Amino acid sequence: MLFRSFLVGREGRGTMSAVSNFVDAYIAACESALIRPRASVKLEAEDSAGQAEPMLRCNGNSPALRDSRMLDVDAAPLAKALSQGHPFAGLDLSYNSLGPGAAAALSDLLRSDSYMAHLDLSMNDLTEPDVAALCVGLKANSTLRELRLSGNKLRPADDAVPSSIAEALQANEGLTAVHLSNCELSTRTMVALATVLRENKSIATLDISRPLMPMHENATAHFSRMLNVNTTLTDLDLSKCGFRDEGLHLLATELLHADASGLNTLRACGNQIRLLDKACVESFAKWLTSRKCRLQTLLLGANQLRDEGTLVLADMRLDLMGGATKADPYLRVMQDGVELGHHEAQALNNYFSLPLGEPNKTGSFFVKSEPKQNYECYLPPPQNQKLENGHGPAQNSHSRAQNIQDAHSRAQNIQNTHSRAQNIQNAHSRAQNTQNTHNSVMFVTSASH
Repeated sequence: MLFRSFLVGREGRGTMSAVSNFVDAYIAACESALIRPRASVKLEAEDSAGQAEPMLRCNGNSPALRDSRMLDVDAAPLAKALSQGHPFAGLDLSYNSLGPGAAAALSDLLRSDSYMAHLDLSMNDLTEPDVAALCVGLKANSTLRELRLSGNKLRPADDAVPSSIAEALQANEGLTAVHLSNCELSTRTMVALATVLRENKSIATLDISRPLMPMHENATAHFSRMLNVNTTLTDLDLSKCGFRDEGLHLLATELLHADASGLNTLRACGNQIRLLDKACVESFAKWLTSRKCRLQTLLLGANQLRDEGTLVLADMRLDLMGGATKADPYLRVMQDGVELGHHEAQALNNYFSLPLGEPNKTGSFFVKSEPKQNYECYLPPPQNQKLENGHGPAQNSHSRAQNIQDAHSRAQNIQNTHSRAQNIQNAHSRAQNTQNTHNSVMFVTSASH
């Protein structure tokens, strides 16, 4: 067996020995199950020996597995070999065809494993009953830190059945990151997750993007109230959850009153946010300018921020800058497009002093006028906040409120201008139709004579 020759230290020799023992155990387990050992498993294990944190990668999209992805029958001997000891910090089984058999085998592994920190089961064929079996082992595990289940179908057959993943998070105190994107999460499951996170003290990263149903008022309200009391969640992904300005208003209102929220990254791409609702704009701006706000990254890609919403966002940026130079802004709006819409360019040009249609010198600011835009807004840590005109945020609350109101009024004026332009165009079309009708009548009259 060939290993990297430079691993000559005690730790390197220990890792090589542990990998060798795992490969022997894996081959024996496959022979006992009367199946052929996967050559890719052996090669990946051997290659991992040179890594600082060895990862066993059995990704179904890898060249070795793309045409023959792993099945349940492959998972049982793999889990059996791992249960006998291994040096791997993580196991990647994503993009395979694993189902109930794999879930049961990995559940047994999790009950006894005391080393693995990362488990990736994304894009498999797991269902809610399969994950329920996996969660039995998860409840007894204390070493796993990251669990990825994105792309599996976790919608329960009966909506009255409790959410297994929520119950597992209630019992498990080791997980810090859970990824449940595109898992067909029901509203009941979303509410259950929000309820559990009110008390959970370990989860720092949660991805629940693209659930089965849009986050209506019930689920959004539960997550908003959870953010008011949760102190450990730092990264929340609510992309493609279908919430609008009203939902953003609920989130911002609760976060504004959160005394110890640590949220520094909020991903809200692919929703229906427009920043046109006055209550939403006011609460959102108040939260962003509050001393309690710890937000550093705000992603609003593929929402419905057209000219009006962009203008509001630009005014928020101006307010957040608080005297910062253009080279060190408080809110940077980034877009990978190249063409500026007229109103967007005019409004933002006032604040960035940019030639219309051109990005700044660093290339960090782009805006596109298409309906689906990809805004990325970045906020620095709160300790770097600068004063406005020599005064702190408290003394400038009135000016902020006035800026918000002015921005809303300008947005309304733009919308009215668009409406008037449309009316003029319609009138012109009607006049043209009338002229065409008149010409037709004259032609018929002339022909008759």
